[in-house]
Amino acid sequence: MVDLPTVLRIVEQAKCQGKRVVWANGCFDILHVGHILYL
Repeated sequence: MVDLPTVLRIVEQAKCQGKRVVWANGCFDILHVGHILYL
């Protein structure tokens, strides 16, 4: 886990590199097509 300022820095760096930052929650210990479609 990281603090909010660190998260904001990481997000800004990713965006500058043309990457997207997404948020997902849930239990992905058993991956199935529904999870992949959600992501």
